[in-house]
Amino acid sequence: MKRKLTLLIVGLMVAGCTPDISGIATITPPVENFTGFDVPDDGDAEAPVPMTTYVDETSGIAFDYPTGWNMALPSTEGSTIYSYTIASYEMDNRGTTPAGETKIDINFFGVDDTLETARAALQADVDSGMARIVSEETRTAADGSTAYYYTINGTLGGTARMMYTVVNGHVVSVVAYGAQNQFDAVAVSLRAK
Repeated sequence: MKRKLTLLIVGLMVAGCTPDISGIATITPPVENFTGFDVPDDGDAEAPVPMTTYVDETSGIAFDYPTGWNMALPSTEGSTIYSYTIASYEMDNRGTTPAGETKIDINFFGVDDTLETARAALQADVDSGMARIVSEETRTAADGSTAYYYTINGTLGGTARMMYTVVNGHVVSVVAYGAQNQFDAVAVSLRAK
């Protein structure tokens, strides 16, 4: 098999073509002095905005979100997995994010979840063809904890930015859709309270 692949590549090069092997394996090294992801065309660059702090009493984790944004609170009583949704617009049940607007989900995983199981779930989506990882980066927070950042394209359309980390012993992810403004500000604000 290896010899057939080598012959195919040599054959294409001889014919004047360069094969696109980018889909075979992608390795993205950590980026030093990261300055942020590109903002999609339908959004404005992130500028500092007034923030409001919310404390999730179940996990003991606090996070900040832009003052004036709307928040959908989950029912956490008896739940081990739940999500908060914040948005720069009035949310409804249509599930679409209007152009130029941002929706961010803060997801709290189960007590048995680890960063590895959370990332494995993302990899399962990639393996099933439901998503494609555009970029991946590992960051270390000031407290020494690890956070994994991704940009994901869904095969049905749309781009999301994601961050997975552990705070106060709980796996948490932050996922931004639409214009994705204030994603970084919300993601880095996660902390034990």
